[in-house]
Amino acid sequence: MTDPFAILGLPRRFDLAPAEIQRAYLALVAEAGAHPDFASDGMLAEERSAELNRARATLVDAEKRAAALHDLWSRELAIAPAERADTLPPAFLMEMMDVREQLEAAQRSQNAPELRRWEQWAARRRTELRDRVASLFQTVGSRPAEASSALREVKLVLNQWRYIERMMEQVG
Repeated sequence: MTDPFAILGLPRRFDLAPAEIQRAYLALVAEAGAHPDFASDGMLAEERSAELNRARATLVDAEKRAAALHDLWSRELAIAPAERADTLPPAFLMEMMDVREQLEAAQRSQNAPELRRWEQWAARRRTELRDRVASLFQTVGSRPAEASSALREVKLVLNQWRYIERMMEQVG
């Protein structure tokens, strides 16, 4: 796995501001070796440009940034893949079954106010999950003794975040 933080010369932090990511990206694209219009070797410049684009796309999306940070730190701390499994807590799954049922009913009946309510619900949950991930990453960075357990919890929270994102995409 490549390190999008290193590619853009940014610190490994979850709380990167979009403007900070964009500034780093633009500064690197503006360098002579990274922009196809200014490079002596257009093929290398295209590869470098693609690498920068992938890194920026990963870091500007909070969910992807969290996943990249989790994977990088998990590898550094030698957390076994089995400990990073894609699991979801049973209570969460039960809640999502109920949510999905209600959401699909609102969609079938074309109940616009109810659909807006579910969109607002999803936005609130995203914010809660994002805030929880941010807090856990602070633990990883500031309390090494708790880093492994915090990263395991990050994975569980990320799994929930992804589930909600995909569910909302599926119902449109």
